[in-house]
Amino acid sequence: MSAPYDVVVVGAGGAGAPYAVRRAEAGARVLVVEAGPVPRSRDDVPAALLDGESLAAVGPGSPYDWAYPATLAPGRPWNLARGRAAGGSTAVNAGYLVRARAADLDLWAGLGGAVWNPERVLGAYRRLEHDLDLPDAPGHGDRGPVPVARPPQDDPVTAALVEAAHGLGLPDVPDLNALPDPDLPASGAGPVPRDVVDGVRWGTGLAYLLPALAHGVVDVRGEARAVRVVLDVRAGREPRAVGVELALAGGGGAHVRAAEVVLAAGAIGSAHLLLLSGLGPAAELARAGVQATVDLPVGRATSDHPQVSVRWRPAERAATPPTLTTVAHLAPGGAGPAVGGEVELLPLLQPTAELLGLSGPAHGGGAGQGSADDGVLDLLVAAQAPASRGTVALASTDPSVPPAIDQRYLRDGGDRAVLRDGVRAAVRWARAAGGTVLDPAQDVDLADDAALDAWVRSRLATAFHLAGSAPFGPGADAVVDPDGAVRGVRGLRVVDLSVLPAVPRRGPAATAIMLGELLAAHP
Repeated sequence: MSAPYDVVVVGAGGAGAPYAVRRAEAGARVLVVEAGPVPRSRDDVPAALLDGESLAAVGPGSPYDWAYPATLAPGRPWNLARGRAAGGSTAVNAGYLVRARAADLDLWAGLGGAVWNPERVLGAYRRLEHDLDLPDAPGHGDRGPVPVARPPQDDPVTAALVEAAHGLGLPDVPDLNALPDPDLPASGAGPVPRDVVDGVRWGTGLAYLLPALAHGVVDVRGEARAVRVVLDVRAGREPRAVGVELALAGGGGAHVRAAEVVLAAGAIGSAHLLLLSGLGPAAELARAGVQATVDLPVGRATSDHPQVSVRWRPAERAATPPTLTTVAHLAPGGAGPAVGGEVELLPLLQPTAELLGLSGPAHGGGAGQGSADDGVLDLLVAAQAPASRGTVALASTDPSVPPAIDQRYLRDGGDRAVLRDGVRAAVRWARAAGGTVLDPAQDVDLADDAALDAWVRSRLATAFHLAGSAPFGPGADAVVDPDGAVRGVRGLRVVDLSVLPAVPRRGPAATAIMLGELLAAHP
């Protein structure tokens, strides 16, 4: 008896929604299962998921946020925001949609061969986007599902920051998505490409899934959390994935049978499912009470962008500016402030507490500590190519218990040096824009490495960009093949940021969507 579906995709997020839709368009019978709600029309999409200038969907107690508990570094607990709805994290983020860099593409091509050929990757980036500003520019898409636009640069804070960037020697980069990278300076500043148009956030649920549902292209089951991959294990044969076990929001469970199982639950969710299913480090699984079916290095070398926030008060603010408008990137040997590694400086134009829908100090998942009405803004400083690696491990055999996540930030001395350089550059930028820097406080000697390291440790946060929990590659550290197929298991694939060997050098939302497009073409 054949399985009722050719493919079951677990997760309707950044990569899962495009992957499912493209596979279905190619003729496969596809079911998507999503732990969060799946609206059937735009009118049914909750306001918090549509409002691209708010982060209330990841505020305290939000039903749309997994809020995974984690440790960033010793003594630094945190909650990792992840979207729990159609669109995944693309339904709850700030709309930042910047492509990876040429160095990332080179790494992928070197480890992933033909599947990850840079031209194929660039083709996948083009397929996802409808660039409203540069539809005719080489390398850009004009017919994709996701609209891309750059905010005006004329509000008082942005205008002051742009002028200050020029004063610091940073060149204009009007198109941060121009690839290949020879077209981009090593360091520069420019408007942030976003998938927010007229205030609406166009996550993959809205851009891909809703139109597919309207046309009957895919089947989708919401409020259904996958808790285990069902494996057919027989002596003398490789185990085969034959379906997914679900826990339903209203209580009870269900099983879905399919010829192929595709995990697209994100770098945390997919790794957790693999481990719960006995696919992971055998010794660690045994200690957790799970017998390993296949010994794989799942969750052994994750990476993410460590981040801190410089708090400042600009000289003048507009009443209701967009959340994000402009960004600066610094690289060794580039123009502007000297840095020893790649750094992103991303100003938020709304107070963090206001973005999260709070009236008091921001909670543990926020970037800073300003209240909604004191005029204080956060200038985010993130190391873009960190050397430190973290772990995702099984904390319990109970699927409702989140995995143990240890980011292990700043274990590498080079990462600490990069953040020091970034903080110094951010302070210079804010002051050059006529602003008053409040934190680092005046009594922190920015020239003192030890003092600045202590300040960074006390303010350490995250960009929420965890990747690499089930990476592809040619060696023993790989969990999947370049096309996402899990090694040692037939009929099982991973299609999300888990498969990347390292977090991209830019925020990964655009790359997650690209992944869905790319790997759907290599089933």
